[in-house]
Amino acid sequence: MIKFFRKIRFNLMSENKTGRYFKYAIGEIILVVIGILIALQVNNWNEKRVKLNNERNLIASIVEEVKASKINLSNDLKTNNEILNNMSLYLDDQLPESDRESSALLYLSAHNNIYVELPLILSVLENNETTPISDTHLLKFLRELNSLKTKMSISETFLDDFWNSNMSEFLIRKKFAFSVVDKVIRKKVSKDINYRSLYDDDEYKNLLSIKWILHNTWVSDQKKTLNLLNIILDYLETSSN
Repeated sequence: MIKFFRKIRFNLMSENKTGRYFKYAIGEIILVVIGILIALQVNNWNEKRVKLNNERNLIASIVEEVKASKINLSNDLKTNNEILNNMSLYLDDQLPESDRESSALLYLSAHNNIYVELPLILSVLENNETTPISDTHLLKFLRELNSLKTKMSISETFLDDFWNSNMSEFLIRKKFAFSVVDKVIRKKVSKDINYRSLYDDDEYKNLLSIKWILHNTWVSDQKKTLNLLNIILDYLETSSN
């Protein structure tokens, strides 16, 4: 092709057709420029297509991560909310009579640690400048989710510290810790434990009063996080349609 154009230019020059030669040269330049523009356009289109595919794949993976987190948090929240409700009954002296003399009293001092892992979402947020996600609303949701998860983890740390520093010491001193071991690890109920004395213990009630405040804040964080997980899933489902 290049030889063909060179031959045309050579013939025009040899025939002393300078005017036609310059017109041809200008036309050739225009063709080259058009070719370059087309090549750039095709390259840009390919880059956009690759970026769009990467974004779709990433969002699909985020959906799976959010779904898994929702399942785990739903189960954990159910248990922790039940403990919170039973603590309220105990503190209001409305706990069922059957639970006042059973190992169920010990569960009021416990909490079920949550497992919400968001490594992919965290990676997206940490690489905000290079993230392939173009949806600003989705990014806003993910930042809020990460913030709630952090808050939830802090609340859980407060509960863990309270258990380690106060509640466990009380149960060991009152000799109820062995019942916890029997119930949780050995899968049996200790028959020689006077649970009624635990129910009537003012120190235990004071400890649970403090724990209720910490636990209530933690459960509230869990509910907000679960609600946001549902919002994100609904948003992504609507956006994909």
